[in-house]
Amino acid sequence: MNEENKKEGYILLHRSMRKNWIWDDPQKLKAWLDILMEANHAERKVNLGNEIIPCKRGQSINSILTWGKRWSWDRSKVRRFFNCLQNDHMIELKTTNRTTILTVSNYETYQNGKPSNEHQKNIKRTSNEHQTNINKELKELEELKEGLPFQSNDFQQAWNDWIAYRKQLKKPVTERAVSRHLKLLKKMSEPDAIECIDLSISNGWTGLFELKQKNKINKEMSKAERDKWNRTL
Repeated sequence: MNEENKKEGYILLHRSMRKNWIWDDPQKLKAWLDILMEANHAERKVNLGNEIIPCKRGQSINSILTWGKRWSWDRSKVRRFFNCLQNDHMIELKTTNRTTILTVSNYETYQNGKPSNEHQKNIKRTSNEHQTNINKELKELEELKEGLPFQSNDFQQAWNDWIAYRKQLKKPVTERAVSRHLKLLKKMSEPDAIECIDLSISNGWTGLFELKQKNKINKEMSKAERDKWNRTL
């Protein structure tokens, strides 16, 4: 390894990686390795729109859109990939109004080959809780599936992403909000309905808007008005 490459740092990969499900998909494997190499090796602070966001060791604050551009994927594909990684305890995600904070689980194993004791304890403590939550969410999603305006896999994934996104914001949708959202989406074509959901997630909105209204909403509604409107959902 030449001196120039040494300055860029390195990560450690165990041979057990070949037994992971991601090994059989070259495209996803490349994306996963990119995540590992993009994650901070030391804590730093990042200025996003005059907001200082701390980015800890093992974290990245790239947005969904930025990851998509790196891999030439659309936002829906990135979110589906992240959901798979998160369900397998490979990453943790936190969505903010500015970006998405991605944390590589057990990051130390890719640096010094030794998993942190704290991470091991967290896995043991939360594994049962995590499975219980997954089962509950799957049941809820199955109940909602019958009322969806479109039954394609793409739309169902977009809708699931919307529900998960609202939960990450700690603003889970109520039954009343679900009814209003589905009523709005039923007025659209399937591609427009998916775009409507994607736009709201990528822009950090907590509500769904008709596509023809999105520019008007951004220009004419003050922040206070948007916040008030969002609180009603």
